[in-house]
Amino acid sequence: PEGGPRSTGQYTHDVAVTARVREALIRAPGLRSNTIQVETYRGTVQLSGFADDEDSAANAIAAARQVPGVNEVRNNIQVRKPQ
Repeated sequence: PEGGPRSTGQYTHDVAVTARVREALIRAPGLRSNTIQVETYRGTVQLSGFADDEDSAANAIAAARQVPGVNEVRNNIQVRKPQ
């Protein structure tokens, strides 16, 4: 992991940030939040999973960036191709 192991305080902070980002994704318009995973390490949030379109992915990123405690958002969301 980048920067070595986290302290207990850092870990607790990251868990809280992850929970707040998940909440923000639930409230984000036009987004199926259950298809996006959230991981936080030292304030850097990584979003992964699937979105229906580019707008949904952008909404997820924007929602995560608005959460207090988020230093950076890394986007690994895949946009599903229309069937």
